[in-house]
Amino acid sequence: MRGCFLFPEQIPPQFPRAWRFASRFSVYNALDGPNPCAPRANRIRLTAMEVNDIWDEFDAHVGGSDEDIDLAYAALLIAATENSQLNIRRELYRLDMLADGVAYRIDDDSPLYQANTLSEYLFDELKFAGNHTNYYDPRNSFLNEVMERRLGIPITLSLLYIELGKRLNIPFLGIGMPAHFIVTDLAISLVITRFE
Repeated sequence: MRGCFLFPEQIPPQFPRAWRFASRFSVYNALDGPNPCAPRANRIRLTAMEVNDIWDEFDAHVGGSDEDIDLAYAALLIAATENSQLNIRRELYRLDMLADGVAYRIDDDSPLYQANTLSEYLFDELKFAGNHTNYYDPRNSFLNEVMERRLGIPITLSLLYIELGKRLNIPFLGIGMPAHFIVTDLAISLVITRFE
């Protein structure tokens, strides 16, 4: 049996934030095929896929404007090329739960306070860190593995930071540097790097 996609505006506000976020995803069984109720741009398949299907989904997802790209979803699609059984919905939910774990602490509108609070939560409390002992371990490049192991490289730690910021309405931007990747807060001139 197939159903239609739900969108955030269709979910009552009293439901948990994670439900509103997850509502972008289809409630139908992805094995039944594409959801006829949703436009192509809003389809997200969440079950095991063949590698070619994953790359097709990735191409379709990143083919639009930059503002429409969900970086976490794109990163998880890349991870799914190595693990076709990856449950993307579960990993996105895990990301939402990480954001929910710090959301109540961000009670000040100061961008510096928000960035410091997120940094303390992510790096001091949860102990996310750069993998200095095995920098070239492929797992450092997959967002799901970074969340599981709490180890990564600058670009995946930055991606995690940016995505948590997005869920907390804190505008961060990633900046590629020679042999490094950093995050900046768009509201103030603040550079955030935590690999070293």
